[in-house]
Amino acid sequence: MIRFAVVLFFFFHLAILLKARRFAWLGRVTGWGTCALFVYLYVSQMEENSDIVFIVMAVLTGLSMLAAEIVAGTFKKDRP
Repeated sequence: MIRFAVVLFFFFHLAILLKARRFAWLGRVTGWGTCALFVYLYVSQMEENSDIVFIVMAVLTGLSMLAAEIVAGTFKKDRP
């Protein structure tokens, strides 16, 4: 279920970047904050059996945020 939520960050951030540019900081805080949370959970060894899951989720969250920025930049350049 958390993997689905991480993928939704892409669409959440993309929608903010395309429709409400002034709230782009909210998408960045939410996405990068979640990435930092997963890194913290990995570093703090809270759940020993889920170490690889935390790293994968942190990487996926970061990649989805970067991808949303790239896609939004591409769409914004096409519009007059």
